[in-house]
Amino acid sequence: MKALALLVFVAAAALLILNFGPRLRRSFAAERTVEQVTDTLGPGGRELWRERLDTAGVGGWPGAWILVGAKQEKTLALWAAGEGHGPAALVHTFKLLGASGGPGPKLREGDRQVPEGRYTLEALNPNSRFHLSMKINYPNAVDRARAKRHAERRGAFRLANTGGAEYWYGMNHSIQLVARIYETLAAGDIPGFLGFLSPEIVWNEAEGNPVADGNPYVGAQAIAEGVFGRVLAEWNDFGVEVQEIVGGDGVVTMFGRYRGTHGASKKPLDVQVAHTWWLENDKVVRFQQMLDTAGMAAASQS
Repeated sequence: MKALALLVFVAAAALLILNFGPRLRRSFAAERTVEQVTDTLGPGGRELWRERLDTAGVGGWPGAWILVGAKQEKTLALWAAGEGHGPAALVHTFKLLGASGGPGPKLREGDRQVPEGRYTLEALNPNSRFHLSMKINYPNAVDRARAKRHAERRGAFRLANTGGAEYWYGMNHSIQLVARIYETLAAGDIPGFLGFLSPEIVWNEAEGNPVADGNPYVGAQAIAEGVFGRVLAEWNDFGVEVQEIVGGDGVVTMFGRYRGTHGASKKPLDVQVAHTWWLENDKVVRFQQMLDTAGMAAASQS
C-alpha cells in the first residue's frame, strides 16, 4: 500500500499542508528513476530510518507521512503514522538551511514567499540536481481565491509564468543567491537588484547586442544607465524566463529566455539567453551575458 504524506509549513497561525497521494505521478524524463535515486541511500540509510521509526513507536513502514515546516524556527519536522493512519508520531526534525521571504502566504509571482496552506505532493523528480525535488500542487483553489483579493504589482522585469509549479529542494548557497537576484528583478525592484552588485563589478553584454558597445560596464551606475535604462526604453514588457540555474561555489549560470515586444517594430521577442554570475562575499563581481543576438535583432527590425 502506498503511503500517504503531508507537507505542512507554519508561520504564526498560517499553515501549509502537503498531501502525498497514493498515486504519485512521475512525469519527468526517464534519465533516472525514483527507485534508482533512493537505492543510492543503500542499506545504511534504510536501517537509520527504520531505527528512527522504531524509536518513535511507528510499527512497520508508515502508511502516512507528514512534514511540518516552521518558517520562523527554520525547521522541518517529519511525522509518521502506521498503516491504519492512527495518531502520528514525531520521527525527526531537520534544520532548514535556506528559505526566501518571511511569515505570510505567497500572493504573487516574484514575492519570494513560501506558500502556506494545504497541498498535494504530485511528483518526485529523480533528475533533479537536488536528490528528489518534490512537486506540489501550488497554486490550489485556496491560493487562487486569496490572490484575487490582492492586487498584483508587476515590474518592468518579471519572471514569466511557468504554470505555477512549485518545487521543494536543497539549494547551493550561490544558486540560492542568484535565484534571489531574479526574484528581485521579477518584482521590478531595480534598486534592490543593484544592491546585489559589488561596487567594482565588471559587466559584459553579449557581442552583437547593441548595448555591448559599452563593454565592460564597471559599477552599478554604469550598468543601470548603460544596460537597464537603454533596454527598458527600447522594449515593452521586457522579461526573463528563468528555466534553470546551475553551478555553485561562486560561479552560477542561468539558462532561460528573453520575452517582450519591441517598442518601434511591435514584434514579439522570444530568444534564448544565458547569464553567468561570479560571486564573492555574497556580491556579484562579474557578469557575462550569452544571447541569441540574431533573434533579438530580427525582433527589433521594422
